[in-house]
Amino acid sequence: MLISVRVEERLAAEVERAAADGGVSKSEFVRQCLTDYLARRKVGNLAWELGKNLFGKHRSGRGDLSANADQIVREKIHARGRRR
Repeated sequence: MLISVRVEERLAAEVERAAADGGVSKSEFVRQCLTDYLARRKVGNLAWELGKNLFGKHRSGRGDLSANADQIVREKIHARGRRR
């Protein structure tokens, strides 16, 4: 499959230099970059999917800690003040 991409001259020069440094063609260099990028995206999504039921629930049992941190801190401070 052929994909054409327009890039700035500066980026094209960097690609050309990097490909030459690696001893590969520009096309092969771009293929390697795309393959690496897409693999990293999959790993990132996979890690989230594997742990999403655990995030934000350690010890507290609450899944809203990061979203409601300010409100939770205020509640804790007020509760401590009432106990004194």
